[in-house]
Amino acid sequence: MECQGALSSRCRHLLLAVCVLLAASVSHAAPAVQLAWTANAEPDLAGYVLVWGTTPGVYSHSVTVAPTAVTHRVSDLSPGTYYFAVRAFNAAGVHSGYSNEVSAVVTSVVVPPTITGLSPATGTLAGGTDVTITGLRFQPGLVVRFGAVAGTVQHVTETAITVKTPAGAAGPVPVSVTNPDSGAATAGTAFVYDIPPSITAVSPVVGPIAGGTDVVVTGTAFQTGATVRFGAVAGVVQQVTTTSITVRAPAEAAGVVDVSVLNPDGYVAVLGQAFTYRGPAPTMARLSPTSGPRDGGTEVALEGAHFDVGLSVAVDGVAAGVVSVTSTRVVVRMPAHAPTRVRLAVTNPDGQSAWGPVAFTYTSAAPTIAAITPDRGAVEKGNVVTVTGTGFTSGAAVSFDGRSATVLAITSTSTTVVAPAHVSGAVGVTVRNVDGQRATRAGGYTYLATAPLITKVVPADGPVVGGTPVTLIGLRFGEGPTVAIGGVAVPVLASTPTTVTVETPAHAAGPVNISLAFTAGQDASAAARFTFQEPTPRFTRYFADGASGSFFQTRFALANAHAEPVPVTVTFTDAQGTPTTMEVILPPTSRSTIDDTNRPALATDIFATRFEAPQPIAIERTMTWASGGPAYGAHSDPGVSAPRTSWVMGEGTTSSQLAMFYLVQNPTSTTADVQVQFFLASGQQIDRTYQVAPRSLTSIWVNKVDAALANAEVFARVTSLNHVPVVVERSAYVQNGAEVFSAGDNSAAVEAPASRWYLAEGATGGTFDEFVSIANLNSASVDVEVTYLRAGTTPIARMHSVAARSRLTLHVDEDALELADTEVSIQVESLSSRPVVVERTMRWRAQATGDWVGAHSSHGATETAARWLVAEGEAGGTGAASTYVLVANLASTDTPVRFTLLTEDGSVHMTDAFVPASGRYSLDVAQTFPAALGRRFSVMVESTDGSTSLVVERSSFVSTPTTPWAAGTNSPATPLP
Repeated sequence: MECQGALSSRCRHLLLAVCVLLAASVSHAAPAVQLAWTANAEPDLAGYVLVWGTTPGVYSHSVTVAPTAVTHRVSDLSPGTYYFAVRAFNAAGVHSGYSNEVSAVVTSVVVPPTITGLSPATGTLAGGTDVTITGLRFQPGLVVRFGAVAGTVQHVTETAITVKTPAGAAGPVPVSVTNPDSGAATAGTAFVYDIPPSITAVSPVVGPIAGGTDVVVTGTAFQTGATVRFGAVAGVVQQVTTTSITVRAPAEAAGVVDVSVLNPDGYVAVLGQAFTYRGPAPTMARLSPTSGPRDGGTEVALEGAHFDVGLSVAVDGVAAGVVSVTSTRVVVRMPAHAPTRVRLAVTNPDGQSAWGPVAFTYTSAAPTIAAITPDRGAVEKGNVVTVTGTGFTSGAAVSFDGRSATVLAITSTSTTVVAPAHVSGAVGVTVRNVDGQRATRAGGYTYLATAPLITKVVPADGPVVGGTPVTLIGLRFGEGPTVAIGGVAVPVLASTPTTVTVETPAHAAGPVNISLAFTAGQDASAAARFTFQEPTPRFTRYFADGASGSFFQTRFALANAHAEPVPVTVTFTDAQGTPTTMEVILPPTSRSTIDDTNRPALATDIFATRFEAPQPIAIERTMTWASGGPAYGAHSDPGVSAPRTSWVMGEGTTSSQLAMFYLVQNPTSTTADVQVQFFLASGQQIDRTYQVAPRSLTSIWVNKVDAALANAEVFARVTSLNHVPVVVERSAYVQNGAEVFSAGDNSAAVEAPASRWYLAEGATGGTFDEFVSIANLNSASVDVEVTYLRAGTTPIARMHSVAARSRLTLHVDEDALELADTEVSIQVESLSSRPVVVERTMRWRAQATGDWVGAHSSHGATETAARWLVAEGEAGGTGAASTYVLVANLASTDTPVRFTLLTEDGSVHMTDAFVPASGRYSLDVAQTFPAALGRRFSVMVESTDGSTSLVVERSSFVSTPTTPWAAGTNSPATPLP
């Protein structure tokens, strides 16, 4: 600016222009302009005058500032354009001229509100909670939102808002306030919509009507300050967490009440009929009358206290008819009951019971004695006597001349007792029932000083198979003793005046009487009876089929997974019924083989085999066949654990090229009358009966049994009509041209149908065809779900229906497009209570087309396990053998598995893998274990995390010089404990 007059020399330091800086931000109710200029250095400077207005050159406002100032802020300006200038003045009041003029545009600036608090900060999902929001700069007409939904504003001041919440979802939401001038403020997650509480349980569920029971209520979303009510009455809350409340129950009337929890936010949870208030328990003081007939109908009055209307009365578990009820007296009509003493139980509607202090006696007609056997005995205690007659009741007492006998057994028509000691002479024998009625046979028993007496039996027990030498020790034994054990006469091995030695017969398990008689007519019975016992459980395996000669060869693979040797007894029974025994010691963690090179010589080429060991092992039988060259056919099986009286077989097909045989072996010494029921897939049934001689094998050529069975799909049930247990297998052979039994498969029968079956092995596509047979022996159809498990991909489920007494055969390749070429495990589950039988057969060709050159089959497993043992396996050799171990995992998670290779020289090799969830795993043994090449071996499979979801099978293949995989075998693994 210019300086005028006398001040020109003093104003030379004032800049010609004053620098004005407009404020960039507004923080008060109205905007401000910040101005700055260069300081005047004159020593007599007295100050500055800053002027401004809304018209250029016209200044309507001014402000004087100190000489030391070089900036000034002009505040409280309304929106618009302002023009500013400054001039200096000295102590004499002389002013300089105005500086250059600068302008500034002032615009409107919104100042947002501020939220400092909410109360309350929680509310119900339904909305309607009155919330007070505190803060600054709230304006009338503002909007409050909870999340994205506006609440209903009730009242507004500059520092407080009252608003009613809208409905919302459970959980925290932000709260925002928006003024009419668009100024807004948000408080993040400031308000929480409460989750309604829920009650899952109450414990205890009963308590006295006086209250005072500490009850724990469990559930979710409980809040501090919650109220708990029993019915309509609030309890005393002791402790609250979000998941439990401890509350003391209030007094209430007897009955069942709801339990409710009311949170402070207004939400309520109710568990209906959750707590029972009980009055005092009933008591019984007496009953009248105290006896009545066994036919029932006696009205009995029970006297006591706290009887409630609606109570029940039971007599030995049988309901009595309630005639009338008061609080102190109940009248009931007694039900029928066998003669005995019983006690009555009264149960109030609240579940509290009382037993009668006095017994009620059911009476019957007086007992009668028809005979006493023997009717004489030694004067010493110990002779066993049987009293026969009528009307004996449980609990009846027997006495000889008033002296109590020891009752060993009693029925309504007989009782067996030990006669007490007595002097010689005839005495009366009395049977007294519990109702007091009695019968006496005067002079019915004679004590003799010369009669024999059995005082001890050594040993007192032995196996059910018999053959145990037993010595009877006693007094006054005579000449020509005869002995019966359990009513069966046995040969006497030796006798003296004080001992008789015999051999026990075979007999069912349990205690039996021993009787002793002499040629002089004297007899005695042992008070200490002999007990037949079941043998200690042992591992056993039975194989019906077996042959060795110019065509068939049979070998057995034995696997021992234990860390110690296991002795095995092997019994071969030839076609003449002659048993030959072989003892084998299996080394620890190894595989052993029994074949023609180390098996005892037998009288015939055909034989059955039984294995017995004290510990679980695994055994597989493999049969191969050939016509003067390398073996081109084979099948294998793990055998069965025991002979049985009933068997079922689900697989089977006959045709001009497919011969099928049922093999029924009788390992016992008694002829078995066996019925075979052949069921055709069409629903037709053909029954035949066969006699299977002791220790013999009957081979039934199914094709030849009936014309309807010559070309059919068939399944069967085999039943021993006279309950003699047998062993049953099925073998089938394919005939291609002139080659004898070009291919074959074998599978043991199964004990019974089941609701769920598992098949670990399976392959389709290429040269393989896989078939699953589902047999339904029920009189109604069965719906089944078939689940296919593959490696690393989602299972495939298919639903099928199997008609009554029929069989469904699934060609797996065609059950789903994804199954046309894959490795697969299978689960078959009946969707009803009706079980089925499931078997799988695989057949393969040497090339994509042509005849089947090989086959194997197996029934499914009915249980999963954590550990399995595969007995058979070979790799390499002259037939370029290959072995695969197939593992199905039925768990929903991957399962870690360890494979352990057991060899004939005792060397052990291990590897670990994962079997995918609901999937399968295939182990190529030779590829995984190079040490297996050129050897026979066994494989143990076990989950390393304890999972019991595994099922394991084994498949092996051998080739001939002209045909790859000319023969193959398959067998389920043996589960280990």
